[in-house]
Amino acid sequence: MKKCLAGCCLLMSLCVASSCTTKNNQRTDKVETTEESAFSGVHIVPEYARGFELSYRSGYVLLDIQDPQNEESTTFHYALVRRGTKPAGIPGSYTVIETPIRSVICMTSLQLSNFIKMGELDKVVGVTSTRHLFNREMNERLKSGKTAKIGIEGNFDNEVIMSMNPDLILVSPFKRGGYETLKDVGIPLIPHLGYKEMTPLGQAEWVKFVGLLVGQEQKANEIFDAIAARYNELKELTAEGKVKKRPVVLSGEMRGGVSTAWELHQKGYAVFALRYRIGSEAKDNAPIQDLGRAIQLITANAEKFGVQTEDYALLGYSSGGQIAGVFCGQEVGYPRYNVPRPGVLLLAYPINNFYEAKPIYRWLIDTYSEDLRYYDYNISGCVTPDFPPTYFWYGLNDILLMAFNYYEQGPALQKALARNGVPYHESVYKRAFHGIGIAEGTDAEGWLNDAAAFWEEQTAQAQQPAA
Repeated sequence: MKKCLAGCCLLMSLCVASSCTTKNNQRTDKVETTEESAFSGVHIVPEYARGFELSYRSGYVLLDIQDPQNEESTTFHYALVRRGTKPAGIPGSYTVIETPIRSVICMTSLQLSNFIKMGELDKVVGVTSTRHLFNREMNERLKSGKTAKIGIEGNFDNEVIMSMNPDLILVSPFKRGGYETLKDVGIPLIPHLGYKEMTPLGQAEWVKFVGLLVGQEQKANEIFDAIAARYNELKELTAEGKVKKRPVVLSGEMRGGVSTAWELHQKGYAVFALRYRIGSEAKDNAPIQDLGRAIQLITANAEKFGVQTEDYALLGYSSGGQIAGVFCGQEVGYPRYNVPRPGVLLLAYPINNFYEAKPIYRWLIDTYSEDLRYYDYNISGCVTPDFPPTYFWYGLNDILLMAFNYYEQGPALQKALARNGVPYHESVYKRAFHGIGIAEGTDAEGWLNDAAAFWEEQTAQAQQPAA
C-alpha cells in the first residue's frame, strides 16, 4: 500500500494522479451517422470524454457540449460544415461553424496544449496570460506578433480581438467569464471543457475535439490512441500485486503544484491534487473544510485507491501553505474532521501571517462575520509540541512576503517550531521568487528532493519503537 503525502496550495483540484480509467469508464455509445456524410472519411468518436457528443449527418456534424460534471447545465449546440458548403436540414438551434478553422483564440493552457500536440499553432492568433507559457514556438509567435495577447478573463481587449478577426474563440464559461462583451463582437464562442473531465483519458481526448475543428480527424485519433496506449501501459505497471509500496501525495497549486505532483509521481508517489474554494466562495472557512473533506474521502477510500494514509504529508505553496499549516493545528484543523494528524508538513514560500491583509480578507469574504476565519490564524500561532515535523523554504527576494512583513513569515515560523521542539528544516535562498513551483533555474532547484527525503526520514523515525 502506498503511503500518503498530501499538500495544499494556492489553487487545488481534486484528482488522483495515479488513478486509472477502467473499462467501466469507457463510453460505449457510438456516433450517429448517415450513409451520406460530408465528413465521410475518418470520424471522431469520444470514448472517455463526457463533455462533447457528435452526430454525423448528411453534409454536417452536430456538436453538443455540456459540463461533464453537471448533467443539468446548459448544453451548447453547433453544426460543423465544410468550408464553402451550405447543407440543408441543420436545426435552427445550432450555430454553424465552418471547418477547417483558419484562426482561433485560446483562453486556457489546456486548449493551447491541444493545438501544440496537433502541430497547429499557426492557427492560434490570440492567447490570454503568458506568465507560465514555456512553449518555444508559441513564445516566438508572440515576439513576432503572429499571436497576440488579448488580456485576461473579465478584462479582454476587444479591439485587439476584432483586429485579429478569428474564426472562433474557445472559452471556459464555467470559470471567471467576462464573455458577454465578446458576444457583441460577432465571433463564435465555443466552450472547451476538457479541464472539467473527471478522468485523465477524458481530458486528453479533447485533442480529438480540436482535431475535428482543424480538419485533422485521423491525426487526432492517432495522437489520442498513442496517449491511451501509453497511459494503459503505465497503468499496467502499477496493477494490483505488482507494486508493494504506493506512497501518496496530496498536492495543490494548479501551476507549480501540478508540476510538483508530477515530479513526485515520477518518484513513485501516488498524488492527489485539491482544488479548494477561493475568492468570494472561500467564506466560512471553506478552504479548510475542502481540505478536511478531501482527506476524509481519501482515508475512507484508502483501500480502493491502493494507498496507506498513515503519516501522510501536506504540501503547500504560498497561501495554500498557510491553509495546510493551520490545518495541522488543533483549533480549526484536523481534529475537527476526525482524520489522522499529518505526518509531516512541506511548505514552499508559505504565508505564515497575512498581516495587514487580514481586515481586507474579512471585508471581501466574510463581511458580516465576527468569528475567526482561517486567514486570521498564523501558522506559527498553531504550533504546539505535537505539531507535525515541518520542511519549509522561502527566498530573500520574495516580494510578496516582503509586502506581508517579511519577518512575520518564514522567520516567525522558524522561531515557533524551535521554541516548541518540533523537528524542522528551513532553507532560505538568495534567488527564489514567489510562485516558482519546483524552482527550476533558481538556487532553490532540488528542494522537492530534499523535502521528500525529510519526509521519509521523519516517517522512519516515527515508526521506530520507543526505547
